[in-house]
Amino acid sequence: MQKQKIFFALGTVNTITVFEDGCDRVLSMAAMRVRELHQKLSIFDQSSEIGIINQFAGEKPVAVSDDTFRLIQNACIYSKITNGYFDITTKPLNTIWKETFKTGELPSDEIVQNTKWLTDYHDIVLNEQEKTVMLKKRGQQLDLGGIAKGYAADEAKKILLENGIANALINFGGTVINIGENRKIGIRNPFSKEEKPFAKIDIGNKAVVTSGIYEQCIEKNHSY
Repeated sequence: MQKQKIFFALGTVNTITVFEDGCDRVLSMAAMRVRELHQKLSIFDQSSEIGIINQFAGEKPVAVSDDTFRLIQNACIYSKITNGYFDITTKPLNTIWKETFKTGELPSDEIVQNTKWLTDYHDIVLNEQEKTVMLKKRGQQLDLGGIAKGYAADEAKKILLENGIANALINFGGTVINIGENRKIGIRNPFSKEEKPFAKIDIGNKAVVTSGIYEQCIEKNHSY
């Protein structure tokens, strides 16, 4: 018996598949938890906790939930480990390039440089006692797109396991967690229009995560 819950949150289509009977309530609980995180972490909703932090950048600290604080705190740790290659303060730069995808016009070096100085995870001020977050500079913005889905998938997995589900598959837009028996996880060929995998990974109780910008890109002045 297979039961599936498909819903939209965190900017992607999420699917939770359980290979057991009598799991409707647990599936609903897991989806509700992910939607709860979406309401806290969405960068598209100004009333979310991330949206409010971004609104008050350079002005004042914002009190947040344990989820949001812990996730930002972990993101800063990963930023330090990677010497800043992972950085959740890149939203102003992301916005520039997303506009380029729409218009096909590259941003000027001046615009890039004037925006680049806003990207610096060192400007995230955390107060663990008060559970507050603040960005030092006006115009700075957080984007947790590189970490939020993984956290949400882990939370969904936790709910499934706590409620006795031992055989399931979680797929949150390329963030895949397998629970139970081994399964083959396909990886799509980014250079093919056909949705066929070019590789498969056989995993048990593990996760497979893929990421790529090939669906959001432009070609400009190429010579090949």
